[in-house]
This record gives sequence, structure tokens and C-alpha cells, in this order.
Amino acid sequence: MRTVIFYTSKYGTTATVAKEIAELLTVDEQVEVLDIKNFNWDFIPDFKAVSRFVIGVPMYAGKPLKSMRKFCDAFSFKLEKRLVYLFVCGSEISPEKQQAELEAAFPESLRRIAKGTAFLGGAFHWKKMNFMERFIIKRITGRTGDMDMIRHKAIKKFTEQISSGVYENYKPPKMRQKKLELNPKPPRHIR
Repeated sequence: MRTVIFYTSKYGTTATVAKEIAELLTVDEQVEVLDIKNFNWDFIPDFKAVSRFVIGVPMYAGKPLKSMRKFCDAFSFKLEKRLVYLFVCGSEISPEKQQAELEAAFPESLRRIAKGTAFLGGAFHWKKMNFMERFIIKRITGRTGDMDMIRHKAIKKFTEQISSGVYENYKPPKMRQKKLELNPKPPRHIR
């Protein structure tokens, strides 16, 4: 089974989560992890060669990175008949706000077809942030320095959902099959 994990990351937290998902999935499967920052927009990938897709994005001030919005807008129609799983990384604690961020992160068309969604936590990388970001984080949390809020148990559960969902719910796209019929009449040019 081939899985592709598309993600984008500003400071590396979503990349870390995507790689952790890949490590947990690679026991029996072929997994590719692709950062869409390095995506060649002139090249259209062969989505039919992939069994399932996992898409992850970080949230900043309730919004996803623009590169992921662009990716989802460009390729959501190609993903509609595939197995899709979505995850969001962020620092939100409230389940209601986590759900709101999941809804803001991905277009309705992708959320509707997704076999699973998850909010997997986040982290603050103090040294990578600019002055304004550090100021805002300090005002909101009252803390300074790096903070790791990645939900490793949730990642494991999400990965188990991905693995089990393939075998329980997967229905490959229907391919047209030509009926084999005996033609009683030979073609005109042979007669």
C-alpha cells in the first residue's frame, strides 16, 4: 500500500508530526513524506498510483498557511475518489476551537470525503520566532521559551485509524472493464 503525506510547516512542528506518522505507518507500507513548499507546481503528480493521502497543516492565529490552501484548491478534485486523512497542528486547547481550526484549515470538499481528521497539538520554537510572535505568545501564555504540546498518543491513534481504515472502508475506484464478447461477424475489412 502506498501512502503520501503532504504537509507544510513554518517552524518544523508539522514536519516532525508528519515524519512521526510516516514512521508509524512504514511497518507494512511504502510511505512518502512531501513538503509542499518544495512542490513543483508545473508537475501534476499521478494521484492514481497512490492508495491514500495524509495532509497536514499548521495553524497560526486560526488560519492555515497559504501554501496549503493553494495546494488544496489546486488538487482537491483529484483527491475526491481517494482515501484522504487530514491533520492540523496548533496550540489550541479547547476542543471546540480545535474543531473550528480543523474546519478553517481545509476546504469543505476535502473535509467531507476525509476518512479521518485529527488535531495533533503543536510546539513553540522560541528561537525561530520573530519579535512580534514571541511578544504575542508571551502575552497569551505568560511563558517564554520553547514549549512542546505535540500529542503523541493522538498521533498514534490517528495512525492506527489510517492503517485500519484502509482495510475496512477502502473501496478502490471502479475501473471500466470491457466485456469479452465473441463477435459473430468478422470486421468489414476481413470479409
